[in-house]
Amino acid sequence: MKGLLLSLSLLVVLPLWAQRAESSRKEGAAVCPVEKLVVERLPDMNIPRSGHAAYWLNGELTVFGGHTNGFVPTPTAEYLGNDNQWHLMEMAYAHDDGLSLPLSTGKVLLAGGHSEPLGIGQTFSVEFYDPTTHTFDGFGCLDTKRALTGAVELDSGRVLISGNWYHNDDIEVFDGVKAFSHVKKTAMQRTMPYLLHVAPDDVIIFSSQDTRGNPLDSIVADRLKGDAFRIPLLDTWRPNIFDVRFYEEFFEIDEYTCLLTAHNDQGEQGIVKMRGTTFSLLPTAAPIPTTDGADSIYYNSPIVDRQRQRFYVTGTNQKDRFYVLSIDYTQQPAPLTLYRSEPAYGCQSFLTPVLSPEGDIIITGGIPKDNFHPHATVYRLSMHTDSQADSPTPLWWLVIAGAALAGCIAYLIIYIRKRNQHSRHDVEDVADSHEEKPSADDKGAGAAAVGGTEDELLQRIRQLMEQERLYLDSDLTAGELADQLGVHRNQLSDSINRQTGTTFSQFVATFRVEHAKKLLAQYPNMKISIVGSESGFSNEKSFFRTFKTATGMTPTEWRAAHKA
Repeated sequence: MKGLLLSLSLLVVLPLWAQRAESSRKEGAAVCPVEKLVVERLPDMNIPRSGHAAYWLNGELTVFGGHTNGFVPTPTAEYLGNDNQWHLMEMAYAHDDGLSLPLSTGKVLLAGGHSEPLGIGQTFSVEFYDPTTHTFDGFGCLDTKRALTGAVELDSGRVLISGNWYHNDDIEVFDGVKAFSHVKKTAMQRTMPYLLHVAPDDVIIFSSQDTRGNPLDSIVADRLKGDAFRIPLLDTWRPNIFDVRFYEEFFEIDEYTCLLTAHNDQGEQGIVKMRGTTFSLLPTAAPIPTTDGADSIYYNSPIVDRQRQRFYVTGTNQKDRFYVLSIDYTQQPAPLTLYRSEPAYGCQSFLTPVLSPEGDIIITGGIPKDNFHPHATVYRLSMHTDSQADSPTPLWWLVIAGAALAGCIAYLIIYIRKRNQHSRHDVEDVADSHEEKPSADDKGAGAAAVGGTEDELLQRIRQLMEQERLYLDSDLTAGELADQLGVHRNQLSDSINRQTGTTFSQFVATFRVEHAKKLLAQYPNMKISIVGSESGFSNEKSFFRTFKTATGMTPTEWRAAHKA
């Protein structure tokens, strides 16, 4: 009995002692862990470029436009084929710092850009790129000549456009076919604005810089359907501006919910969460590191991996290191991990990140020092390494405390077993003579009641989804499914997460995508929007995004690849 009391005392005292020891440390604040970033060099592009756009299209890494040596716009694009070689293509026009936007049709809209070398002027030129045929089609003219602009596709298929550089800014719309038309004036003149959905056909527009790159004193957002409004949080945490082509998919973690990188006057970096028109600062488990020893970290473009639920921010330093800050946005405060490469990669500024189907980050081109000598290099930053490089070493007191706690737990288990051992056989004999043994069904029901048969619960979930096709209901919730199964909502969600590694929404989406594949194959003339709605997706944008995340192709690309 004395041993038991001693063990219980240690269980209480050791954590308190560890906590006190931690609080007495000079560096007691939480620190972002650092891990090794594995970098692989891929084949160089044919043309050095910066100010370009880069995407993963139809299973191929593809880059568009930008400027090359001498700060001269290049009317070229190229894609990395299955032969691991870059294939050069001639565009209809040059788009240096132009608009680029992958559309739900599978094509890419390319427009505007600088009219002259040295980043001077703007253009009206517009063209489509079709990744299935590797062809360009120059077809139209912007309503306003533009460079360093932004765009977003509405659920109606129209495209909203705003932002400019050294020229008047306003809001115009592309009808999705050929015509561009003026919508309304902007409350502020902006360059490289964020255009983010707050409803299926409503968007807000804001930036922290005017059309000449000067900081705006106060940030006011325009709204497609509604009046302009001020965002007080962004006066303190100002959204970062990147000299790369980004669009909503880089920031959106859920429907009408985005994460943005921002900075304050003290030089601190933060993450702003936008849900609809509500803005808040995302709590993080540790401050975002802005230095690596004596060297500053220069953060560049972010990109979100919705499948793995991570928000990445790429960066470099003057010692030619790559950095990727990984943020687990599903938890609060959000855990951070800083991935750091070895030096000597010839790191460039203005990183243009692309997320590969495997979840790695691809960096193409960029500039080492100035716009006159861009890179042609391409790197893969692996986000799947388990090796730890510079994570803080566990403290000695934590090791001792852990060992002591493990010993205490083992002692308790042995003590309880010995204490009950003498009476166990007598109890079993009495139970066998006076009680009826439970049937196999009773055992299963009892285990399910305490949440002990997650395999059976998942089987029941799958059976219900497949037989009754509940996933076709776009409004299906975890609570509704849990009610039908007679379990708690948390039990259902936990079972799905632990056994499949996905959330409830992601789990349901897999059934919807498979259903959509069947419709695409069986009905080649069915409109894409109808395929999405018939498969349980709430809107075409959600269908396009989810389908491409799951398959690596748009619905149109998948249909073309699986004909007969």
